[in-house]
Amino acid sequence: MREYKECYIAVIDLLGFKAALNKYDCETIAGFFDEINDEYIITYEKTKEPIAPTAKIHYKVMSDTICIYIETEIENSFTALIAVCDYLQVRLLRMPTPMLSKGALVKGKIYHSDDILFGEGFVRAYNMQENNHLPRVIIDDDVVKTYRPSDESGQQYLDDFIIKDVDNNYTSDYLYLFYALNHGGSEWSKFAELVTYKKQTETDSSIKNKYIYLQDQFDRIKDKYIIHAKKYTSNN
Repeated sequence: MREYKECYIAVIDLLGFKAALNKYDCETIAGFFDEINDEYIITYEKTKEPIAPTAKIHYKVMSDTICIYIETEIENSFTALIAVCDYLQVRLLRMPTPMLSKGALVKGKIYHSDDILFGEGFVRAYNMQENNHLPRVIIDDDVVKTYRPSDESGQQYLDDFIIKDVDNNYTSDYLYLFYALNHGGSEWSKFAELVTYKKQTETDSSIKNKYIYLQDQFDRIKDKYIIHAKKYTSNN
């Protein structure tokens, strides 16, 4: 019998995708989706095994909208999903033409089978991301307040990355992850230069505000990196 399953559901929108269709050839556009299909997930430090089975994380891609979901009964389900969202956002920023994204993550019931997906959980996630105007994935308050990871690795990731943003929404600190992984290389420098350029030259206020938001995060994530580096050095 077909029935709804309780899941954590993220809906992510690729910003600027419609303009990219007019600017780039099919091969370049397809490269965006190679990033989506190139799946990443955090692992246990000792065993290097994924904290949740990768086969249990599901994707649906509908042009510039991506739905990623995992059933809540899976161990470390929320931690695994938010980590996948973080790495996806980072990889989109590391592309030759960086692409911003925004989204939302909720807990709700959906029916999913092969190419079919529907349910109130998807609708809530979709509507929530529509009302999110900044380049980040916002997280429903109830998810953060009620979720309990299965083990220390799951909790550590949440402690390091879940933050309250400038508008009091919960989000995951993917920009900090990007900086921590890439600040010594050209990818971060190229992205930072793009943000500065767009902030200075963009005339559409709705787009300009996204780059203002990003640049406003730079000092915070650099300070956070220094603090974390000292913390983990002293622990080892």
